[in-house]
This record gives sequence, structure tokens and C-alpha cells, in this order.
Amino acid sequence: MVTVHDLTFLLLRRRYRGRLNAWYASAATRSSVRRAGRVLCGSLATRESLITHMGVESEKITVIPYGVSDAFFAPPTFGCDPESGVRGVPYVLFVGTREARKGLSTLYAALRLLNAEHCRVRLVLAGQDGWGTERLMEEMRSDPTVELRDKPSDEELSHLYRDALALVYPSEMEGFGLPVAEAMACGCAVIASDLPSIREFAGDHPFYITPGDSANLATQIQGLLNGDHDVERRRATARDAVTSLRWDLLGDLTAKVLEQVSGVGPRPVQAPRSRDQGADLRPEG
Repeated sequence: MVTVHDLTFLLLRRRYRGRLNAWYASAATRSSVRRAGRVLCGSLATRESLITHMGVESEKITVIPYGVSDAFFAPPTFGCDPESGVRGVPYVLFVGTREARKGLSTLYAALRLLNAEHCRVRLVLAGQDGWGTERLMEEMRSDPTVELRDKPSDEELSHLYRDALALVYPSEMEGFGLPVAEAMACGCAVIASDLPSIREFAGDHPFYITPGDSANLATQIQGLLNGDHDVERRRATARDAVTSLRWDLLGDLTAKVLEQVSGVGPRPVQAPRSRDQGADLRPEG
């Protein structure tokens, strides 16, 4: 069994770790999915990419969304969370590896636009360093409006979500978009790129932007600073929208697939055949 998270190395090569690594990852993945008895992925969008660009038989693919830790499902608390460790000026939060495809240049351009208008908003980057952003990160590290939190625990991250103005996730490509689901579980507002893999589970809860549009991103953040009238409705209903993504439920579903592939499972877990069927991705039972 093989799990494919996304096809960045094939479909967005300029944002990957160089031409040679992109070629190797593409060749290795093609070989793996061809030999595998079952292929797992996190979204219907990734499933369609595997069929279209890797020629994987649809019957071999099972879609299991990514699981959200229980730490993020604690009752949401709006306003200042004393455990976040962030004080004073409102902040937007980015979570993930700081790599080229995540749209950090778009995010930083939006931040500078806002602060040039004296909006006084900060940016907290939670995660770890990646690739293709070395020069940008050097500039951001020297900017007093930017704070880095390296590899926070789930508990630390949940406090950051709950005290943030919004999670901002301007990625160019995603296989799922786990930080969006985590933020929704925490009752945190979300501004995200309009990607099919995110819309699948997030619906209309995030404020969406076109990838790469820093001006629109700045406008969306400004709207939250001004008290967008729709934000509380979105925050209040977001947690229920991702309840089916609890880690224990999806881990159990993955275990059932492993049992089936190994020949000891009681029954198969069927992959949805197309996005148009509106398949329910929640685990049975």
C-alpha cells in the first residue's frame, strides 16, 4: 500500500526541491503506485490527479481525509488566550513547512501592504523551514512584525489558533490542507486559497482568495480587522463541519484498509468513483 499526499513534484515543479529531485520523485511515485495493491490519498482532488497524471486505476485508490488531533477540538474560546504567548497587536497565523508552494511571498506582500496603511497587524509563522524560501525567510526573520514559532506541539498550536485573527493559508497546491481543518476545529477564522482539495471538507467556512493575489489577501485581512459581519457565523459553525475528521475515526478507517490489503479485513473500503457523486468520506459506524 502506498500513500500519496500530493503531486507538487509533477504539477508544480518550479516550487519543488530542484529539477533533479522533481524528476526522481515523479519516477519513484509512478513506480510505487504501479506496483501497489492499494493507493491512499487525502482528497478527491488528489485522486483525480493520480488518475489523470499518473494513470492509476480508480479501483486502486481509497480517499481518506487527514485526521485532526483531539487537542484542536477543545471548546473554542474567542478573544485573548493567555496560553498563546502572543500579546498586543492582532496577528494572523500561518501553519506549515515554509516552502515555496505555500504562498509565503504572497502572505508577506499582503502584510506589508496592510502595515503600510498603518493597520498594525503581525504575522506568526508556526512550523519549520523548508525549501525555496531562503531569501524570503532571511528578510522575514529581520522584520519585527513577523514572529517564528518552530515546531510547536499540538497544544501550543491550538492556543495560537484560538487567539489568532485568522489562519492565513495562501498555498498554491495542496493534497488536503490540514492546518485549515485544525483551525476550523479550534473555531479560528480562515483565509485560504480557493483550491478543490480545501473546498472538499471546508465548504464555505473559509474566506477564499485566488492563489498569488496579495492585494485580495490584504483586503480579506483588513475586513477581519474591521469586524467582518460574517466571521462569527463562520467560526461558530466551522467546528461541527470538521467533526468527521477526528484522528481516531480516520485512523480506524486506515487500519481497516490495511487489514483488507493484508487479507485479514472483514470487508472492503470503497473509494468514491468521482467528485460528482458527492461521496461521503466519513468512516462507517
